[in-house]
Amino acid sequence: MNARTSRTAKVTIVVVVSGLIAVSSFAPITGTATADEHDPETPEEFLATFQTLEGTEAFERYSEFEIIRSQAVQDAQVGEFTPAKEERLTHILELLRTVDEAVEMQDTGAYEDALTLGDEAAEIIDDLRTVERGEEYALLAEIALDRFYAETAETLLAEAEETDTTPTRIDLLSQAAASYNRAGETEQFGQLSLRVDETEQRFQTDLDTINESSAELDAFLDECDDCDSAADVIMEEGLSVFGLYSDSLGALSSGKEALSMAERHGLSDVEGALNADYEAANENSQTLAVASVTMLVGYSTVVGLVVALVTWRLMLWKRDFTDSQHGDVVLMGEMLNA
Repeated sequence: MNARTSRTAKVTIVVVVSGLIAVSSFAPITGTATADEHDPETPEEFLATFQTLEGTEAFERYSEFEIIRSQAVQDAQVGEFTPAKEERLTHILELLRTVDEAVEMQDTGAYEDALTLGDEAAEIIDDLRTVERGEEYALLAEIALDRFYAETAETLLAEAEETDTTPTRIDLLSQAAASYNRAGETEQFGQLSLRVDETEQRFQTDLDTINESSAELDAFLDECDDCDSAADVIMEEGLSVFGLYSDSLGALSSGKEALSMAERHGLSDVEGALNADYEAANENSQTLAVASVTMLVGYSTVVGLVVALVTWRLMLWKRDFTDSQHGDVVLMGEMLNA
């Protein structure tokens, strides 16, 4: 039997069951008992307690529970009050109270509590099946509880789509998948479970990258903890300035990528810590850049002076050489004239 046929059969059975619950040939019990704070023990107390639950918002939303409540009112009034009936009415009352609380938790956004209470309701339904005529109520309750789970799943899924925080999205998607599973919606459960796995894998990969980038920034800041001024860096590091500057560029590149990932996943705390390290690293990088340029200019100046000095010496040598050649020519002319 496929899912649609099974669900149709279940609904058909419930319609018949509703009629069976309503039919009774026993004389009604008369009484004017009111609901006490303690759990009811007599037919009159059960009657009064079920009557006080009339108009409960949760039962208006999930009408099957209102049917159960109204049938329980009749059940409390007709027939002999046997131990089996007392146990049945006790389970029904416990079920209605649990469902009411579950719907309240659902409305306030406490979905984990709502699902926990839904599971408790499911256990009560199982207990109800073990008592005389309990199956008649259990069938109705099961249909309503399935819808409760399905609607909770839809709400969780909608909130998961709206959140900007990946860990929260994963949690909401996981709860939604579990809710669909409880509702018997196997297709939605499978699709969401796959999405949860993929989202978790991407998040973990990016988280590893963020941690590596954060470690790289920390390592650079530890390496350049005295980079307050260009002069101090030059005096302290010398030619190592150029290597530190290269390290700073790598750390900044990794840090920028990590910041983008942290923002994408809504990790505000991580983003704040990363941003502080990134800004500190950026300041140190600028100091190293100034120091590097200063050293390059200094070396260029020294090299320029050396080149100028060598050039000047070459020019002097060239002049002396030219003069000496000119002197030799003059001397040779005088010797010829003599």
